[in-house]
Amino acid sequence: MRKIYQITENDQKKVEKNQKTATGKLTEIEKNRSSLGKKYGLQKRNATASALKGNIEYLIGQGQGRLDQLAGLPYSEDRLDAAYNMGYHDGYTISTSGWLADLQGKNENFDWYFKNK
Repeated sequence: MRKIYQITENDQKKVEKNQKTATGKLTEIEKNRSSLGKKYGLQKRNATASALKGNIEYLIGQGQGRLDQLAGLPYSEDRLDAAYNMGYHDGYTISTSGWLADLQGKNENFDWYFKNK
């Protein structure tokens, strides 16, 4: 049975922080467009990716991807939203060794995993 990822308070804080940072980066890049020269495209791409990661749909997708990976479910991007699908891919394909232990007791979406471990 598939568990559905629910937004946490920390997710909301991340979104607010990332949106402010990404907006500032994009504004700075546009302001310095002429001085960046060939680096403009790369800088713009990186800032746009950061902005996408600041989207709540990205975090929902990332959390869902992690849940599906832990539950042993097959990979499936089930929305048309680019931010969600990017987050799902990042969440599903990343190694659990780095983030799983950090979530114990901090994110109720993953409590089932630690109880059944």
